[in-house]
Amino acid sequence: MKKFYEYRSTGGEYAGEMMDHLIPSVPYTDVPPLKGIPIEQQKYDATTKNWMALVRDSLPEETRSTLEKLIQCSNIGDDEALGLKLLNALYALQIF
Repeated sequence: MKKFYEYRSTGGEYAGEMMDHLIPSVPYTDVPPLKGIPIEQQKYDATTKNWMALVRDSLPEETRSTLEKLIQCSNIGDDEALGLKLLNALYALQIF
């Protein structure tokens, strides 16, 4: 029996044990998450087959608050394209 983990765009969870001959398929993996970091605070990259810690939870509270305000402001206003560019930039930096 081997352990399987379900992964999502952010976070994951233990899915249980399955027979050794079964091959995991999306959105499951048999790669164990990083030790010392809750699986809910990790993201699985299927291309590299590695788990990585989410940056959001390691940022200071003041920085997170500022980023959340930026994200909220980006959804308000006439320039929707600029708001989407800001959100894409933050996502590319894996800030949230």
